[in-house]
Amino acid sequence: MKKSVISILLVLCLLSTNILTFAEVNKDETVYVSLKYDGAVDEIKVVNHIYGSGDADDYTDYGSYTKVKNMTDSKEPEVKGDEIKWPMSLLREKNVYYEGTIKKELPIQVKIKYYLDGKETSPEELGGKSGHLKVEISIIHSKNMNWDTAGLVTQIQMTPDLDVFSNIKTEGSRMVVGKKATIAFMALPPEDQSFSFEADGRNIYLDPISITMLPFSIKLPGDLGSSMDKLGEGLDKMDGGASELVKGAEALEAGTERLKTGMVQLDSGIGSLYKGTKELSDSSGSLSTGLDQYYSGLKQFSEQGGQMMSGVDQLALGMETLSQKGDEIYKGFGELKEGVKEISTGNQELSKGLEQLATGHSQLMQLAGMYATSNDPMLRKLAEGIMQEGEALQKLNSGLKESNKGLAAIEGGASQMYVGLGEYNKGIGEAAGGMKEMQKGVSALPSALEQLVTGFEKLQQGLSKYFGGVIEAGKGLGLIKENTKALPRSVDKLVDGQRQLKDGILSLDKGIAEMSQGVSKGIGASLLGSGESSYKSFVDNERNKNSTVQFVMRTPSIDRPKTAEKEIDVEPESKGFFDRLLGLFKKR
Repeated sequence: MKKSVISILLVLCLLSTNILTFAEVNKDETVYVSLKYDGAVDEIKVVNHIYGSGDADDYTDYGSYTKVKNMTDSKEPEVKGDEIKWPMSLLREKNVYYEGTIKKELPIQVKIKYYLDGKETSPEELGGKSGHLKVEISIIHSKNMNWDTAGLVTQIQMTPDLDVFSNIKTEGSRMVVGKKATIAFMALPPEDQSFSFEADGRNIYLDPISITMLPFSIKLPGDLGSSMDKLGEGLDKMDGGASELVKGAEALEAGTERLKTGMVQLDSGIGSLYKGTKELSDSSGSLSTGLDQYYSGLKQFSEQGGQMMSGVDQLALGMETLSQKGDEIYKGFGELKEGVKEISTGNQELSKGLEQLATGHSQLMQLAGMYATSNDPMLRKLAEGIMQEGEALQKLNSGLKESNKGLAAIEGGASQMYVGLGEYNKGIGEAAGGMKEMQKGVSALPSALEQLVTGFEKLQQGLSKYFGGVIEAGKGLGLIKENTKALPRSVDKLVDGQRQLKDGILSLDKGIAEMSQGVSKGIGASLLGSGESSYKSFVDNERNKNSTVQFVMRTPSIDRPKTAEKEIDVEPESKGFFDRLLGLFKKR
C-alpha cells in the first residue's frame, strides 16, 4: 500500500459522486494549500466539482476568487463579483471541474520548526546533512470558528525514508511500507496541539509534509448516545462533588493550620505553666516558713487579746477623764486671757502717766542743768539728783513700753491658745467618743482572733496538700512538655499530607471537568455528534449549502544538493490520478 490513508479518502470522496442522484446541483470543494517550510500559507487554490442538474437556466456558485479557470473544457463561467454562474446545459452534459485562486484565512494555522543536533536550522540548509533531526509541528485552531458544529479534524502525515532515518521517536502512529514509514498525527479541535518527529538522519532529505482537514463525525446508535448523555450528566455531578470535596479539603487544611498554631501556643503555655509550677514548688518551703511565723504571731496576738482589751478600757477611761479636765483647763485659760487683757490695759494707762511725768520732768532737768556747775555744793547735789531721777524716769518709761509690747504678744498668744485649746478640747471629746465605740468593737476581737487562728490552721493544712499537688503536677507537666514539643512537627506532616490530598483532589476535579467538557463538547460535538457537519464550504459557508469541503495542504520537500541526490537512486513512479491532482500544488 503506497498511498496514504488521506489519499484514499480523497479519491473515494471524488469517485463517490458517480453514484449520487442528480436531482439537484451539488458541489465538492477541495482546498489545496501550498505551505512554506515554516507552515505559512504561500498560495490557496480551490478545485470545485459541480454535478447534478435542475430546472433553472444557470447554477450559481459563490466565492470571492482572484482568478477562475475551467478545468473541464474551454467554456468560461459568467463571473460577477462573488457569483460564478454556469449554464445548466453544461451540467446536464457532464460534471464540471473549475479552479479558483483565493486569499482567505484558513480554519487552522500551521507552524513548523526544524532542529539539527538541538539547534534550530533553516530547512533550506538541511538537505544532504547528517545528524539528529527534530521537526515540531503546531496546529492552532482559529478562534473565529464554531468548532462545536464544524466537525473538522486535521491529520498530519510525514513519510521519512528508512534508508535515511533511524531511531525514529514520535507521538504519532507509524506504518511502514517498503522503505517508507508513514507517520500520522491527528489534531482534534478546539484546543491547539503540537507534535514532534525525531530521528537520526544520514544525507538527509524529507518528502513534503501533508496536512489534510475534512469533516469527520460518527452517528451513535440511540442507546449509546443515551448512555453518553448519562455519562455527561454523571460527570457533571462528579465535577460538582469534586468541587465540594476541594472546599472541604481547603477547610480541613485551614483547620489543621489553626490546630498547628494552637499546638504551638499549647506548647508555649505548658512551658510557661511548667516554669511557674516549678518556681511555685521551689518557693513552697519559704512560703511555708513565712506562714508558720505568721501563724505563730497570730496565735500570740490572740492569746494577748484580753490584755489588749484591758488596755483599751484604761485608754478609754483616760480619754474620758482628759476630756473632762480639758473643759476645766479651757475655762481657766479663758479667765487667764481676760486677766492678761486687764493687765495690758492698766499697763497702757501707767505708760501714759509716765510719759506725762517725763514731759514735766524734762523742764525740771533743764533747770537742773543750769545749776549743775554751781559753786554751791547743795545746788550741785540737787541738780545731780534731778538729773538721775530724769534718767530713771526715761528708763522706766522705756521698760514699760517693752513690757506693753510683751503683754500685747502674750495677749495675742493667749487668744490663739484659747482658740486652739477649744479645738483641742473638742477633738479630745470626739476621741473619747471614738474610744468608746472602739471599746465596743474590741470586745468582739478575741472571739474573731480565735476563729482566724482556727481558719489559718485549716489554711496551712490545705496549703500543705496544695504544694504536694503542685509538686506532682510539675512532674506531670514536665512529661507533657517533653511530649508536646513534637506535636507541631507532627501537625506539619499532617498539613503537608492534607495539601497533597487537596492538590490531588484539585487534579481530580480538573480531570473530571475536562472529561465532562470532552464528553459534552470535544467528543459529543466533534466526533460523537449529530453525524453531519455544519461546515460545508471554505469559500462561502453561508450560501454554498449543497457542498462538501476538504483541505489538502503540503510543504515543499527538503531536497539534497544535486551532487548528493545521485548517491541514492529513487525508482520513478507512474503518475496516477491522485498525482495529477497533487500537481495543483506546483506553481504555474
